[in-house]
Amino acid sequence: MPLTSVCCRPTDVGVQRPALRRTPRWATRCARRRGFTLLEMLVVLVMLALATGIVAPRAAGWLDAARERGWRDDLRAYLEVLPVRTFIAGEPLMLEAKDLLAAVPGAPAQTEIRLPAPLRYDALGVATGGTVELRRGEAREVWRIEPVTGRVHDGG
Repeated sequence: MPLTSVCCRPTDVGVQRPALRRTPRWATRCARRRGFTLLEMLVVLVMLALATGIVAPRAAGWLDAARERGWRDDLRAYLEVLPVRTFIAGEPLMLEAKDLLAAVPGAPAQTEIRLPAPLRYDALGVATGGTVELRRGEAREVWRIEPVTGRVHDGG
């Protein structure tokens, strides 16, 4: 068939073409879409806020417990090194509960140290022994200090 004009394509009138499947409008919109909708972003933010609200208080409690453990470890290390310090200083030492609290700063709130008798170390670093009781609220921990060596053991 001859062209009627330069801009038109020839048409085959007698030829049957297979019917084209038309895709729904929503499918083409979804295929072109990139990123997230505002609603999806809000749902994710709400889920993150809920997760943070559940986890944050537990994490704060865990951090407080870790600080308390660290302070107790520092106090124990201080007590274990006292015989060496008194030997090096060459002077006897007598410690009360308030002295121990002042020697290791950063004690957790409401922490008490009780000593039935003051801790004594002579100029040669020999300990007389004793017990140290740590209290915080209902929690109680007792350490026993060995005579002579000054080693610290759990239990009273």
